Amino acid sequence: MLRQGNERDKLGGCFYHLVSPTSGSDLAKTCVDILSYNTQSKINSKGDIYYFSNKSVASWYVFKVTIIDLVKVVCYIKSIETKDYPTAVK
Repeated sequence: MLRQGNERDKLGGCFYHLVSPTSGSDLAKTCVDILSYNTQSKINSKGDIYYFSNKSVASWYVFKVTIIDLVKVVCYIKSIETKDYPTAVK
């Protein structure tokens, strides 16, 4: 997203696709907590898979606007529908 924002003057973001952005520091703390708990209680011996995300929810459009604003890149983000998002997947 940052590379594209620096290379283009506008990007599209789907307003209806919701994501749950996760803080890297929150994820790291959770991993340490799980590993610490695992060592003490011998859980996860079968290779369980854990899922973690922060509670917040944002659309891809809002997420892109926020990131571009934070890094102060001059790039217009246009709200688009899913059908208008360019993708190789059909």
